Amino acid sequence: MIVRVASLAPFVALVAVLLMYFCAADVVTDPWQIAMVAACLTIMPVLAYPVQMMVPKLRAKGRDGQRTLAIIFSCVGYVVLTVLAFTVGFSPKLQVFALTYLFSGVVLLLCRLFGLRPSGHCCGVAGPIVYLAVFVNPYFAFAALLLVPVVWSCVALKRHTASQCVVGCLVPAISMLVAALIIM
Repeated sequence: MIVRVASLAPFVALVAVLLMYFCAADVVTDPWQIAMVAACLTIMPVLAYPVQMMVPKLRAKGRDGQRTLAIIFSCVGYVVLTVLAFTVGFSPKLQVFALTYLFSGVVLLLCRLFGLRPSGHCCGVAGPIVYLAVFVNPYFAFAALLLVPVVWSCVALKRHTASQCVVGCLVPAISMLVAALIIM
């Protein structure tokens, strides 16, 4: 359980944008961009949990309702971030980052609507790692080793199968490729 909490996607996104700012001056070019990314990718998704606890109808749905609300809040954050990326002067590389989240969120949402369950948790950890390795420094590829305990925790806690975890890891990589082809 500690692994799952320590690797929650909103926190991984925050760490990723801070690494971009400190390690690649051509990606995050302004401290305000950190605030915008943090608001959309960290604060917005986390707000789903207290909202779910405060609204009796949502609280009654338990973990399923919590998960659905978190996906909705996350997708709203992804849309807002994408709009910001193209309206307030984000660098092309940061635009790719925003689109990657948007595309990944749409894919996960569509999968959920069709009864498929790729791991959003793995998606939220693998995406930033792949992005950092491609756009910031190839040495960030070593961070992929962090996926081992993440996948293990998903499988051990019976939240996902190993194949659902693999698909969850592939979703952001493919989304990033599509986003990069559109932007770059």
